[in-house]
Amino acid sequence: MLILSNILLMDIVLFIKYFVLVILFLDFIFNLFFCIKNRLFVFLIFKIILLVLSVLVFYNEILLILLLLVNLGLSMLMGFAFQIEYRYFFTKYYKLDTSEAMKFLGVNKEVSISKFIDELVEAIFELSGKKIGALVVIERNISLDYYISNGYSLITDVSLIVLESIFNINSLLHDGAVIIRDYKIVAAKCFLPMDTSNNIDLLVGARHRAAIGITQNTDAIAIVVSATSGFVSYAVDGQIYYNINKQQLFEYLQRDLFYKKIAFNKLHRIANKKNN
Repeated sequence: MLILSNILLMDIVLFIKYFVLVILFLDFIFNLFFCIKNRLFVFLIFKIILLVLSVLVFYNEILLILLLLVNLGLSMLMGFAFQIEYRYFFTKYYKLDTSEAMKFLGVNKEVSISKFIDELVEAIFELSGKKIGALVVIERNISLDYYISNGYSLITDVSLIVLESIFNINSLLHDGAVIIRDYKIVAAKCFLPMDTSNNIDLLVGARHRAAIGITQNTDAIAIVVSATSGFVSYAVDGQIYYNINKQQLFEYLQRDLFYKKIAFNKLHRIANKKNN
């Protein structure tokens, strides 16, 4: 009887250890995607080390439980430090269908970007024709989480109907900017830093100053539609191009989204200014 009890106890302990290992593995898989998506490679390295150590100490119950607690503590720390990123990640990827999974893995990325550019350009010039003022910001490498968090959160495809409903003068969301991340609108009514220098025309409005300001501080792209004239302007790297046509906007977006890189010349300019 005692032998049977010992065998049963050993089986229970073994089951618990396997269960702990499965939890650690699932936690690692989730954080693998999350860390790669948000470039949190230091956290990812810690997660890999903890998983490897857990396998190595599998037969030592105390160390295994200790590593589980450390791993859970690290996950809680990440959850606290990156609340906005986790919320966006869960919203976007919690229920993946095949097409979303392919997009997430970068399959047919060029097709997705081309479709996005076509839809955005058409929508912008429809707003221009109706003289509906708008400010659209597209995130690239540098995160815009700070500005997203001060706006109204939503996740929707880019379309004329959505942009027109947001920027309509009677809409509660028409002030501020729309921010696009991964080719989807993720926030509206976002307030951006404004360019306060005297280097631009005094007649330029708040939207144009905000477009210049956000592109000075980040590598984002900003598109402005003037409510007065209907003219479309394009800002990148702290420079703004006024009154561009549809073909120019299409070419600018293709250039700056297909070759999505941090503007090193801008970083050098900032460094030189500090040195001077």
